[in-house]
Amino acid sequence: MESYIVRIYRRDKKDRDGITGVVETIETNSRSDKTGKKGFKSFDDLRRVLCPAKQPQDSTEGRGN
Repeated sequence: MESYIVRIYRRDKKDRDGITGVVETIETNSRSDKTGKKGFKSFDDLRRVLCPAKQPQDSTEGRGN
């Protein structure tokens, strides 16, 4: 199981994508703790950070381009 810390710095109540923040991925092992940080600027970005394997690599994929 993975653990995350999600920090939201700005949120626009009128605009669904008006959100900015950072996701910290916490990984622990027997010798040390490691923290990785990734920023996001929308809910779609946040979803991509939390579930990267479920997202297509290219946004034009599947559109016939």
